[in-house]
Amino acid sequence: MAEKHLKIGMVGAGVIAQNHLEGWAQSTGADVVAICDPDRTKVAERAGQFGIQHVHGTMEDMLDHHDDLDALDIVTPLPTHVPLVTQCAERGIHAMCQKPLAPSAQEAAQLAAVCRPRIRLMVHENTRFKAHFSAVRAQLRNRAIGEAMMARLTVRSCGYCRAGGNTPWYLDRQPYLADFPQLLIFESIIHHLDALRAIFGDLNVEACLYNTINAGDLSGEDTAIIVLKSGDATNIVLDASFTAAGATSFPSDTLEVLGTDGRIVATNEGMTLFDGDGSQRNQAFASDYQACFSAAIQHFIDQLGNGQPFETEAEDNVKTLALVEQCYGYSGCSSSNDLSLLRI
Repeated sequence: MAEKHLKIGMVGAGVIAQNHLEGWAQSTGADVVAICDPDRTKVAERAGQFGIQHVHGTMEDMLDHHDDLDALDIVTPLPTHVPLVTQCAERGIHAMCQKPLAPSAQEAAQLAAVCRPRIRLMVHENTRFKAHFSAVRAQLRNRAIGEAMMARLTVRSCGYCRAGGNTPWYLDRQPYLADFPQLLIFESIIHHLDALRAIFGDLNVEACLYNTINAGDLSGEDTAIIVLKSGDATNIVLDASFTAAGATSFPSDTLEVLGTDGRIVATNEGMTLFDGDGSQRNQAFASDYQACFSAAIQHFIDQLGNGQPFETEAEDNVKTLALVEQCYGYSGCSSSNDLSLLRI
């Protein structure tokens, strides 16, 4: 597919589809030429907004009418991921699928095995493509602070806070989240577990504690502390709450890494590298929520074109899902989400 301008079919027209479509519009080397969703009003609105000519009610109908599509972008509820990606494999069409790939690590591994000999498959894990995570990753690879010994990632959002009687921001945007029995880790900071894996390599969960601050609105957890260890013995704490009064609605991150020769502190807005002698270097970033979506999509286009592996191959997402399952296992929770409630 080198140097070919790709024709993309979009599957799904929900909330996150907006970010995907913005990403495709900002990309080079591909265009979304068809879109499908059972909600004909919503899909027509997305098509009109982004100038997509062909609109369909189902993926099957879209593929039946467009046999020249190079790949599909699947942005649909979790219960549909396995059947839709399986159809892609059967038809021999490459795919990018929203996270998580499947309800469990085992099902994701089985799906990866089905796809591997037939199609290219990438899981859309966009958070690892955020500028500050990418910058920290590069600094650690260059051993800018020597050997990483300890890290702490703090994630804060007020998205589940009920202030002044108003509906929490996340529930106004995605009301079905109120019924998730497993919420923050499975739905949201799965992204941050993936980002930490990208930075530090394979991880293991050493301990996990979580609770629900806004128990009046939520069935699942909104706050969690996860202790992890990397293969080279770096100790890592992921400390997250989406019921943090006064925080931003979209999550803000602060990652601190302590090394043998220095320290790194990175946020959505910038990174500071502290050398062992007390000097420091600063790098600013544009705080842009859309940017990591666009970067992930451009990565899909580039790697599909050059034949190189995706950063987030299906097998990679299996490892992230395994970490999520470890988190709930350490917390004594063995129940799985009701898949009928899961939405993107």
